[in-house]
Amino acid sequence: MLNATEFGELLELIYTAAETPEVWGEFLDRSAIFIGARSCNLMLFDRDDLQLSLAVTAQIDPKLAVEMREWGARDIWIQNSMNTSGWNRPGLVIASQEVVADDVVLKSEYYNEYLIKIGISQTVACLLFSDPHTASTLNYYYSPAAGLRTPEQMELARRLTPHVQRALRLHQRLGGMATTQAALTGSLDSLGSGFVLMNERGRILFMNRAAETMLQRQDGLRQHDGRLAANSRHEDAALQASVSAAARTTTGTGFSSGGLVRVTRPSGKASYTVTIMPVSPHGQLLEKQKAKVVALLTDPESIPIPGAMLLRGLFDLTAAESAVAQFLMQGLDRQEIADRLSVSLNTVRTHLRNLFSKTATSSQAKLVRLLLVTTRTVPDLARMAL
Repeated sequence: MLNATEFGELLELIYTAAETPEVWGEFLDRSAIFIGARSCNLMLFDRDDLQLSLAVTAQIDPKLAVEMREWGARDIWIQNSMNTSGWNRPGLVIASQEVVADDVVLKSEYYNEYLIKIGISQTVACLLFSDPHTASTLNYYYSPAAGLRTPEQMELARRLTPHVQRALRLHQRLGGMATTQAALTGSLDSLGSGFVLMNERGRILFMNRAAETMLQRQDGLRQHDGRLAANSRHEDAALQASVSAAARTTTGTGFSSGGLVRVTRPSGKASYTVTIMPVSPHGQLLEKQKAKVVALLTDPESIPIPGAMLLRGLFDLTAAESAVAQFLMQGLDRQEIADRLSVSLNTVRTHLRNLFSKTATSSQAKLVRLLLVTTRTVPDLARMAL
């Protein structure tokens, strides 16, 4: 029987397999030795279609493993356990003799046509998950000469089962997170705007493809010492100050709603607009890698500004308000907008207050972010309204 160190090594394999599925095979090999089994597998059975699938097998010839899937509907142990009350409880560990007597197994088609090929006639099944449609089990198989399972072997199977259950749940969560992350990354990559997540010190944790492209050009913006930076010393100071202020808001030590920083470009192209925003602290997963600040990088020359009709339709804006919204998205400040529209600065401020009210935003930074994200989600309408 295994000692405490060996049991700990099995547990390490189980939880490593949650993140690295290739390790399941090693766990099955090792645990089969300690439980005295000839072979073992992780199995999923579809109750509706009577289909068997093997997630991982150990010490079973691959060709015979394929046959095991084909024989799933005629597995005598599965057939009997499905129809027996109390044998569908997750966490249950049972020996095959509790389900079907050995002499019945030896006379069955399942044994004489298949099991005999792989030299097994008994099993210990650990029921991991069960619902009306599927069942998942960890199975250890034994030869006809193996005799009855010892109490120590059954106890080891019972001790391992809850850990395997937890590891599989963790694996499912990690897989779901990876899928979600891939979907979110794909969505962010479809944005024409650059999207950057930073920690409280301004270090970049994530950026989408558009942001990577902008920083690689080093045309006014760059990545320096792992941080988002502007080439101009004056503009970089304003950028870092906005990032710090937004981070303090996220951590609950400040009240800044973010800010807008215009970054001039040595190439002479239209200036970038960097919109800095605090990040909601809710729902973050990794304490040391929490994002505190989000930055939206807007290149007026690469992102089409939506037409006035689209903005008016989306937010019920007046013609003047939609014009102000368009100029904000191009990175113009309030005075520049007033000059373009030939109105006073106070008039622009009035339009801006109306925009805040109609879009349910409370700052210019939040307004620009909403306009950019919302209009990018309706690209077909945007092209029609240009």
